[in-house]
Amino acid sequence: MDFDEEPYSGTKYTVTARAEGGTAQAATFTTRSPGDTFVGYFTVPDLALKTERE
Repeated sequence: MDFDEEPYSGTKYTVTARAEGGTAQAATFTTRSPGDTFVGYFTVPDLALKTERE
């Protein structure tokens, strides 16, 4: 997943993932303030997807 270099507060991202043999699942999150580190975990059946913003 690619992130903007300097996301502004309120930037919305959507992550879509599909486990092998599974169905696609989506999760959406919104940044809260510029420059903050964001680490999020989105769990969908048979798959854990980790996204990081540092």
